[in-house]
Amino acid sequence: MSQLKENISIIGQTHFPAISIILPLAEGNARVKVAKDRLNTLIEQAAVVMLKKYSKQKTDEMIDRMRRTVNKIDFSSSAGSLALFVSPESDRVVHLPYFADEKVVVDSSFQVRDLIYSAKLNKNYLLVIISRNNVKTLFGYGSILLPIEFDGMPDNVNEIRNERSFPGWDYLDTNAYEEKNLKNYLRFIDEVIEENIKSSNLNLIMTGDIKILAYFRNHSRNRDRLIGEIEGNYEKHSLARLSALIEPLLNKLILQDQEDALKLLEQSVSSGNFSAGISQVWRAAAEGRGRLLLVEKDYFQKAGFGKDSYTLILDELADSSHNVVVDAVDDIIELVLKHNGDVVFFEKDTLAKFQRIAIVNRY
Repeated sequence: MSQLKENISIIGQTHFPAISIILPLAEGNARVKVAKDRLNTLIEQAAVVMLKKYSKQKTDEMIDRMRRTVNKIDFSSSAGSLALFVSPESDRVVHLPYFADEKVVVDSSFQVRDLIYSAKLNKNYLLVIISRNNVKTLFGYGSILLPIEFDGMPDNVNEIRNERSFPGWDYLDTNAYEEKNLKNYLRFIDEVIEENIKSSNLNLIMTGDIKILAYFRNHSRNRDRLIGEIEGNYEKHSLARLSALIEPLLNKLILQDQEDALKLLEQSVSSGNFSAGISQVWRAAAEGRGRLLLVEKDYFQKAGFGKDSYTLILDELADSSHNVVVDAVDDIIELVLKHNGDVVFFEKDTLAKFQRIAIVNRY
């Protein structure tokens, strides 16, 4: 299950207050102490903001809940950042496998941008390492790999025997025998994989020699899930070496997602079925028309409602609005996902001609 699906319950929910704290983690022996000290400081910052909107009793209750949440954190994770989401009804800690910008936001909904970006940056997949001597399966989330075992998986090709490979008792066609055993071995592996991932959305990355990769590319029941293959024998590689091996492939997939999104946007520009700029994108997202959102990952925009919830007031006029939107970009992401749309993130200035944000509309 993807990180996005695991945390879907906090997306698009309204709370009073909804407190989001993002903290990049330091490295080294003092990692835990530095993180706890900084989290206490960020909690105090959140308290200052809350006192402007809520009673002291409510603020004290939320401070206590945030501190109890911090005390439950497992700091042994190799995560690059922590995301805390705390409301009167719930609390959630998410380990992000990259270094996010520090932030404290008190709003009526959680800041989900880092969650979505993490899910997009770090794809879920099953890494399958096959040789004639061994089969290894590892669950992958970005560069993080976790060995897992599937019941019924053969240990090696020698477990698979097929007497039909013998053309006769007085003569053994060794090549035909070995070829048949290999195909049965790979078919067996394929069936075990299918049985264990059929109810999930996991994609596959395969490693093996040319013959093994060709079989899965052409005959696997799971070939529609195959997002990458790496030729070679890597059964003795450490997790760190495997992560380094896979990183270029994952980066290529991210770039491909961005290229596909830009092509779709250009097509929608030709047909006029798009919106660009924060105000127009907000309206399209609020109306449920957004099919695909393209946004620069560091784009932040404070805003307020105009005459209705479909109209935004920007910049210095936002503070005069009855309803202030702390980050309109984050809320747009939530709206698009709520209406079964998708989001693709880009680096700064990539979408300059679209005012940093654009949306492909359904109609």
